[in-house]
Amino acid sequence: MFNIPTKIAAACAALITAAGVGVALASPAAADTGSVINNTFYPYGTKGDQNVSEYLQELRDSGGKYDDPSSAWRNADQLGAHICSSLNAGYSEDQLLNYVVVNAANANRDEAKVVVWGAEWHFCPSYYRFS
Repeated sequence: MFNIPTKIAAACAALITAAGVGVALASPAAADTGSVINNTFYPYGTKGDQNVSEYLQELRDSGGKYDDPSSAWRNADQLGAHICSSLNAGYSEDQLLNYVVVNAANANRDEAKVVVWGAEWHFCPSYYRFS
């Protein structure tokens, strides 16, 4: 049986690792991933743009540790799709945030917010609740 939370955990684990390479790409000035502490999020790109590279950069900028970019690109795309599928299947945003924190290697609550909110912004904007 298809298990959405297991797919999310696998995708998160592939992206967020204990030992990262530490070199992030230059970030556009418009994004503010540090704002998640205040329960706001100002992502890169355009709402609903399906842009995996912008989503991956948001994940990097959230403080997560990342491995090989070629692998992370593929997994960021899958992660976004699984977040949206889970929301569509009736999982709440809070359930997904908690699941990412518990199951992703070294993810804290603020990093989980970027995982979920970034997926919403880029891949399923009808779920994105900030303006």
